[in-house]
Order: sequence, then C-alpha cells, then structure tokens
Amino acid sequence: MDLDKNYENIARRDHPRVSPPAAKFPREQVTFRSTQVDRAKLNSGLRNKTLHKLRRGQYCFTKQILKDEPWYETALKQKFGELDLQRDRIQPESVVSHLTAAMLWGLPIVERSTDVHISGSFSSHHNIGGQIRHAASIPPTQRALVDGLVVTSLERTVVDCLRMVNPKLGIQLADHALARGMSRELALEINSKIAHRRYRKRASKILELADAGAESPQESLCRYYILAAGLPEPVTQYKVTVDGRTYYLDLAIEQLKLAFEFDGFGKYDDHRTNFDEKIREDRLRRVGWKFLRLTSADLAEPESLIFKLHGFVAESGFRAKRLLDPDLFPLMMRN
Repeated sequence: MDLDKNYENIARRDHPRVSPPAAKFPREQVTFRSTQVDRAKLNSGLRNKTLHKLRRGQYCFTKQILKDEPWYETALKQKFGELDLQRDRIQPESVVSHLTAAMLWGLPIVERSTDVHISGSFSSHHNIGGQIRHAASIPPTQRALVDGLVVTSLERTVVDCLRMVNPKLGIQLADHALARGMSRELALEINSKIAHRRYRKRASKILELADAGAESPQESLCRYYILAAGLPEPVTQYKVTVDGRTYYLDLAIEQLKLAFEFDGFGKYDDHRTNFDEKIREDRLRRVGWKFLRLTSADLAEPESLIFKLHGFVAESGFRAKRLLDPDLFPLMMRN
C-alpha cells in the first residue's frame, strides 16, 4: 500500500480539506537551494548583495528581507518558502505542527525562524536542517489537510502553541482561533490528554479566557494588559442602548462603566465616520460611560500602559488586584 496516499486519505476522511488563508502577497517561491541555481550566478548575487544566505545551501533574494517591509509579512514569506523546500523531506507519518501549522491555519502568529515544525515518531530526536522535530503521536482525529499538507487540527495546533509561546501571544492566538470556529471544549480535552504536563495548566487558563469577540490581535492584547493591571475581565462587543440607539463597545467593564477603544491605523479615516464616532461617544458619556482610547504605542510600553490604567480607574475608587495568576502573567512585576 502507498503509505503516503493512505496517510493523506486518513487525514482527508477525518477532516475536510481546508483552504489556505488568503495571503497579502503572491505565493511565489521565495527561497531556494544552491542546487537550483547556477553557481556563478549564486556567487555573483552574494557579492553584489542581491542574494541573502539563510543557512548552508539555502538562499533568498535580498529584496524579500528589506527592513522597510513589515516584519510579519517578510517572515511569513520566508516561512512559506521554507515550507515549499521541506515538502519533499517531510516523512509520510509526520505532521506539520506548532507555529508552522498556526501559520497555515491563518492565525496571527509567526516566528522569526524559517524552520518548519514537525511532529511524529522519529528514530532520532535531533533536528535536521530546516526542521524542528517534536516527538509526539498525533491521532487521525487531530489531523487536517491544509494546502496539500497534513497538519495538526486547529484545536491541536492552538494547544501546542499555547504550551510554547508567551501568554500575551497565546491570548491573541486563542481569540483568533475561537473566532474562526475552534471548539474550546475539544481544545481543552486535547490539552488534558497530552502526556506531557508542562504548561498544561497555563494552556487551559488561556483557552478558558479566550474570547471570539476580540476583533483584532491588538484588541486581544488590550484585554491581556487590562487583566494584567488587576482590573475586572472586560467584555468584548458590549451592547449599550442610549436614546433608542444601540452601540457596541470594543471592550467594556460594566461595573466601572469604563470603555476601552483601540484606535488602529485607518479605523476612522473619513470625516463622516469621525463625526458619527463623536456623537456616539457624547451620548454614552452622558449616561455615565468613561472612555480610554489605546493605540499601538500604548501596547508597545506595557508598564506605562498598566500605570495609565491604574490612574484612570483610581478616580472611581476602584483598587486593582495586586496578586496576579503567575501562569498567565509570568513577566508582570507587581509593586
């Protein structure tokens, strides 16, 4: 029996084929091996700096790693390119997993390394060029076929990632996955049954905290820092009716009548929208709501942001919690 086809059929039977996420850039090959190009042209490209060496025997064009290109898209291009190179080297019984699977599922996380994460039973646990190997048996029910590759299911992918990334990245990933249809119950069950206990508790807490109402990774990060400041858990897309009109707040703490809005680039990019937003905010302020607008600059300085949050709620007489969950906030220092 053809093992490769049989393995693919198992994945296809248990999980329907999933279309790859729409990319913002063409899926052209962005990395290549030295054997795929004339040696003289390769040396010339390295000398005139039109080519960049990723690792021994693997290269990409310099224009694909220019500093003025957004880091995320650059890393994603290189990751897809590395995955194209690794397709023929992935063993039939292995599964693309962890952060590489997250990228294929379209989740908002990508690592700077171009290495491809692979899970399976290996005779050697040593990583090979371009692959990071994880010794794990992935049952057929936790596999899916994405972009022609057998990968871990959405729930298994999220669980694996939550066990290896910082919680503030984990909450962004979990929120987005939940909005895309991830089953929280199934993910929790998978997490409880993985033999290794390391970071099991942290992954479970992040899954419990996940909220599909967060409309962007930035809003997820806002939620994380609000909780890190010791404030009550905010509600996403909170519904408020004033003068017969219904409004939705990005994040809200009802008991404090405190609303948080994340002002991303281009969110209010025309005069009419700005005017409507001002009318909306004036009406909500009239019935006691207070607003705190957050930007990317605030999220880049978490200590300053937490100080800002404490000052803002102090006017209401609210005292923030001083003891935080170490599983969720391992890097937050409390004074």
